[in-house]
Amino acid sequence: MDPTVIVAALGFVATLLATSLASRWQRLGAREARLFDARVRSYSDCAGALYEYERAVYHRVKTRFEGGLEQAERAQIRQQAWSSNAAARAAIAPVSLLSSIPNLSQDLEAVRSRIGDMNDATGLDDLLGRHSDIQEELHRILATARADLAA
Repeated sequence: MDPTVIVAALGFVATLLATSLASRWQRLGAREARLFDARVRSYSDCAGALYEYERAVYHRVKTRFEGGLEQAERAQIRQQAWSSNAAARAAIAPVSLLSSIPNLSQDLEAVRSRIGDMNDATGLDDLLGRHSDIQEELHRILATARADLAA
């Protein structure tokens, strides 16, 4: 066999192999970028939903302690808290699918439950203590999520 044909065939095969490998690496890189973007978006949406739910419940309980609201206003505040709860619950689901952190969705669900427990506060001091504890827990979970994104 002619050495020129062998060299040409090797060059052709090497070009095909290099093109194939480059294409595969590009797809993997693009996939990782899409997953990273989805993780950032899901963490952000979930944090925003939990903070909004906490704000709505805090406002609801605080106005209950302060009194003076009419039935229609109380119903509107209650509806806002319920809607925020549903949004927080819905925001936890994508995090559980995308996160590489073990038990993150369970931690987020526990915080969501603790936010709902603010309704059981016995006074403003109790409410402020629960509010502070929940804020600290949310900050801890977000620090964990940031570490996951940085890794």
